[in-house]
Amino acid sequence: MLLVAWVAAGMMWNIPGGGPTYAVPVSSGNSLSSASGTEQNSATQPGRANPAVEARLVAAYGKLPLSFEANSGQADDSVKFLSHGRGYTVSLTATEAALCFGAPERCGTRSAVKDNEAALHRTAQPAGTLVNMKLVGANRGPRVSGLDRLPGTANYFIGSNPRNWRTRVATYAKVRYKSVYPGIDLIYYGNQAQLEYDFVVAPGADPKTIRLSLEGGGALKLDARGDLVLGGKGEEIRFHRPRFYQERGSRQQQVPGRYVLRGSHQVEFRLASYDARRPLRIDPVLSYSTYLGGNNFDQPNGIVVDSAGNAYVAGFTSSSNFPAPSGALQATYAGSSDAFVSKLSPSGSSLVYSTYLGGSFTDQALAIALDSLGSAYIAGQTLSSDFPTTAGAFKTAYGGNGDAFLAKLSPDGSSLAYSTYLGGSGLDEARGIALDSSGNIYIAGQTFSTDFPMLSALQTANKGNQDAFVAEFSASGSLVYSTYLGGSGNDLANGIAVDALGDAYVTGYTNSADFPVSNAPQATCKSCPNIDDAFVAEIGANGSGIVYSTYLGGSGNDQGTGIAVDAQGNAYVTGFTLSSDFPATVGAYQLSLLGSADAFVTKVSANGSTLGYSTYLGKAKYSYGQAIAVLNGNAYVTGVTAANSNFPLINPTQPTRTGSPPDAFVTELNAAGSSLYFSTCLGGGNFDEATAIAVDPQANVYIAGQTKSTNFPSMNPFQAVYGGADSDSFITKILFATTATLSPTPLAFSNQQVGTGSAARTLTLSNTGTSPLTIMSLTISGSNSGDFSQTNNCGSTVAQGANCAINVTFTPTASGARSGAVTITDNASGSPQIANLTGAGIAPAVSLTPASVSFGNQQVGATSAAQAVTLTNTGTAALSITSIAVTGANSGDFAQTNTCPVSPATLAANGACTISVTFTPAASGARSGALTITDNASDSPEAVSLTGTGTAPGVSLAPASVSFGSQQVGSTSAAQAVTLSNTGAAPLSITSVGISGSNSGDFAQTNTCGTSVAAGGNCTISVTFSPTATGPRNGNVTVTDNAGDSPQALPVTGVGTGATPAVTFTGAPASAAYQSTFAVAATTNASTLPTITTSGPCSVSGVSGAAANASATITMTGGTGACSLTANWAPDSNYAAATATQSTAAAQVAPTVTFTGAPASAAYQSSFAVTSTTNASTTAVIAASGACTTAGNTVTMTSGTGACSLTANWAADNNYTSATTSQSTGAAKIAASVTFTGAPASAAY
Repeated sequence: MLLVAWVAAGMMWNIPGGGPTYAVPVSSGNSLSSASGTEQNSATQPGRANPAVEARLVAAYGKLPLSFEANSGQADDSVKFLSHGRGYTVSLTATEAALCFGAPERCGTRSAVKDNEAALHRTAQPAGTLVNMKLVGANRGPRVSGLDRLPGTANYFIGSNPRNWRTRVATYAKVRYKSVYPGIDLIYYGNQAQLEYDFVVAPGADPKTIRLSLEGGGALKLDARGDLVLGGKGEEIRFHRPRFYQERGSRQQQVPGRYVLRGSHQVEFRLASYDARRPLRIDPVLSYSTYLGGNNFDQPNGIVVDSAGNAYVAGFTSSSNFPAPSGALQATYAGSSDAFVSKLSPSGSSLVYSTYLGGSFTDQALAIALDSLGSAYIAGQTLSSDFPTTAGAFKTAYGGNGDAFLAKLSPDGSSLAYSTYLGGSGLDEARGIALDSSGNIYIAGQTFSTDFPMLSALQTANKGNQDAFVAEFSASGSLVYSTYLGGSGNDLANGIAVDALGDAYVTGYTNSADFPVSNAPQATCKSCPNIDDAFVAEIGANGSGIVYSTYLGGSGNDQGTGIAVDAQGNAYVTGFTLSSDFPATVGAYQLSLLGSADAFVTKVSANGSTLGYSTYLGKAKYSYGQAIAVLNGNAYVTGVTAANSNFPLINPTQPTRTGSPPDAFVTELNAAGSSLYFSTCLGGGNFDEATAIAVDPQANVYIAGQTKSTNFPSMNPFQAVYGGADSDSFITKILFATTATLSPTPLAFSNQQVGTGSAARTLTLSNTGTSPLTIMSLTISGSNSGDFSQTNNCGSTVAQGANCAINVTFTPTASGARSGAVTITDNASGSPQIANLTGAGIAPAVSLTPASVSFGNQQVGATSAAQAVTLTNTGTAALSITSIAVTGANSGDFAQTNTCPVSPATLAANGACTISVTFTPAASGARSGALTITDNASDSPEAVSLTGTGTAPGVSLAPASVSFGSQQVGSTSAAQAVTLSNTGAAPLSITSVGISGSNSGDFAQTNTCGTSVAAGGNCTISVTFSPTATGPRNGNVTVTDNAGDSPQALPVTGVGTGATPAVTFTGAPASAAYQSTFAVAATTNASTLPTITTSGPCSVSGVSGAAANASATITMTGGTGACSLTANWAPDSNYAAATATQSTAAAQVAPTVTFTGAPASAAYQSSFAVTSTTNASTTAVIAASGACTTAGNTVTMTSGTGACSLTANWAADNNYTSATTSQSTGAAKIAASVTFTGAPASAAY
């Protein structure tokens, strides 16, 4: 869907009188409409409210949102909805919007209750202007409905007849006209207290069908900026150039577009190509312009702006009802004139704060500065002895005859942070103020006092009646330095600026021929002492000295009124000159005086020795420069001009001067001072003068001044109606909207082969605005952003009127449509700037048939028949083939040949070629690879899988090894058989069967294998051993064949031995008794000495002799068994080992025994011991017979007669035979033991 959104261009209507981007306010000055959930009732009483009360009401009411009332009888029956703005009424009918500027009855229409609304408009107002906007060829009966019902209602209690009253009238935030053209809706709404409307164009609908007819308000024309202007009767209504955009998520994509006139009263839209699938919206750029004043004389003298866009204005007023809400620092008027300080919101539609500042007599704010916290610093002059000062200030008592003052307000404007008098006993006036980054305050002005406070002064005395002065105060309010600056004539400083180092730059005028000059590009005054010259001076930090000081002027009257300084220390000065010989520099914008007095703009170089440029500015009659600001080297100048229609205008917001009284002007010069970026008049039908200027970082310009015009151009104003009997202040914000174009868009690339870069195509970014274009980011985004790249020479800023190149290259990464966008985020309206990028990637596409190739079983080492793969280029571009190769695990088993072209040759679209592949398996089992084609197709490399199975015989040799043992050198062993079996699935092709190894000549083979053994078959290899030398001999039976493990090897071993020597081994008897010895002898014809060993019951000792004859002693160590004797000869170089044996039977020997102790005779019952000994291993058994018994070795006689026979018997053992010996003892009687008792010694008879 396409969205076409305007702000009453979509409607940015200007109050008669034209001007910069002025739009009609929406708060009503005719009847009060309710909003924000409250009810406000219209009154029948004519006349004005108390001015102070009205000012507060206006300030509050200016913040209310615009609303649309459903027509409940309060308007003509044809009206569907109506809305009241301050100074105009909108009536929405079924077919048109009628806008009345001024009172409805002055437009010849009624937009409030039919017969009674005139009572609300009895105060004097400008004549009304009626503009009817109709949609040509539109639906005559669209559905009109209110959207977004608001909580508030409107009430009309008008007249005495309650039947004419209207209560609880519904209000809406928006009004929708459904389908005014096919697929196009129209929506009216309010934005920042002004009327806007949007055309919403649905996808597929055509915005070129929209055509507006504008009748009333004068001739219809387009100005140089593309704004649509209705002009006539010295008035203007302006529709700003529409802005077309489409919404992409949360951001807006600008679509270039403009108005096109069709006849004298019709207009339509012309816009570049856009995405018809999404909405488009057309919307203009806004700013503000407002009166600020009361019922008497009001004049601002200074303006500054903070980072949020709030404007701070200082000046003086004689109005008792100047807008100063209750709660202000000083809410009531105190004297014949009071200083004032006002802070306007960024929209200009409301006061953040506003206050009087003064005592009971005349007080004037002449300059203002601002710190980073939002505290305003005011300098000026007071004649009030009760001017408000703060405790501890530098000077709290009035010095008489007018004192300068310095005051600091709190950020919210509700209190004085600091306030002091500054002066002596004469007239003193502060006319300029500046701040450095540390909060130190610099003041310049004039003094008639000879006792003006001095500190660290460069000039301690007032040399003339009137001298300039320069002073610095610390951030805490203490005086850092103060000095006179002048000569013997009259000297006055009008402005001061300060650089980052704390150096102060001062301008003003002097008629002193002895004004202190130093390092001056103009060291003398051409007209002193009778006529003034401007001067410019730089004073070092802390008043350390004069860096430079110079006159600036010709032979006529010249005065410097404003000064600014850039970051490099260049000073920019404005003022006015009546001199035809004012020092204009070569190449400057205007080299001669064209009026009776012209403004001038001069740039003084940082060291003060030269003029960077110097130019007149003006035409017929007079033009005075009053104030100057600088941004990015461009000078912004404002002032007053009485020049007729020929004042230099460039891209003006107000194309011509409004009449004979002077107008304010605003002009921007380029950094070289050679041309104007922008220049416009600003005013209404009476005297208008700009006195102050400020520029924000976005190059929006804020102007303050005084006007006597009741039709001064206003837009979104805090105060839409002229309030003063003498003059009002005005504050205007000119939205120097940076505009940029990016072309061509879309940027279309020709078809580009995928993966290759196109030639660069250039997008041109043009700064079509009046201020520098600041680039925050430049990126490529979108679905295929990676396919596009850019280089550029844009840097971070593009100067006014300049352009830069963005070179875009297209390198598609895939075939088909590719898209992206160059997105530039900047400070231009409609940011980001977007150029759609389109192109198509073309690429070859490869088709391989078949997708895989299988060779099946193939004998190892044998090459298969070739199989064909067809490569076809199915794409849209030539195929460049880099390589065709076989890759993969077994790539060596496959080979290819082909008919395909290789780069730089190409294969045309739809062309084909053949690749022939063969399979030669190097091993058995599954084998795989891939046919790989590397080319410029998007899916490169492409591959065809290759598979096959290698088949091969398998060899088994049994046994695993053959050992021949010992074999006499020169003799041949019996053959041993080795069985060769083909265990594989293919015939075994035998290349050779042989013997290899270190002693291969000692072995020989014959076989039955032939040259081939069938799968599963076997054959025999017969191997013999014929040692050629003694010792271990080794070799291998080696079979070379087509098996995978060929050659196979089977180990064969044997030992070579020499001839059998002649040996004898003699001397062993057939038998030998235990412990006997005998000698044996061994002889041989070998050279080695035998080793004689025994086994059995014998041992050998005493081996001696030469190799041929050796002897030994054999000792029988047993009496049983056999003694085996062996003689072993080790082989020598001629003879093999030899062995000879003998055997001797062992014989037992009689043991040596003794049996003693038996006496020759022994008495009955006596005992005696016997002893038996032997060299055998057995123990004697003693037996007794006859007249005795034995117990062990003890013999006891058992009889007194006969003999005792004793026998000792030894059993045989391994070495000794059995043995017996005996003894005999005769038995002897013993006397009996008798007893014969009973006979007394004597007995009687």
